[in-house]
Amino acid sequence: MIKISSLLDQEKIKEGMEKGILKEWMITTYSDFRNSLLDDSAPYPCYFAVEAEKNGLIRYELLPK
Repeated sequence: MIKISSLLDQEKIKEGMEKGILKEWMITTYSDFRNSLLDDSAPYPCYFAVEAEKNGLIRYELLPK
């Protein structure tokens, strides 16, 4: 079981999406941020963040609003 206030990696976020555990705003926020990190037309200014996301190393803390 995923605890929403815990740190989540890409695998746990995907699992949370598939099982309907994450709230819609959490999914939207994560997706928007991920898309901005990986957007080649407007590169994100932090190389380390981009590489970490590509390699599944970033951890996210998605707290309820």
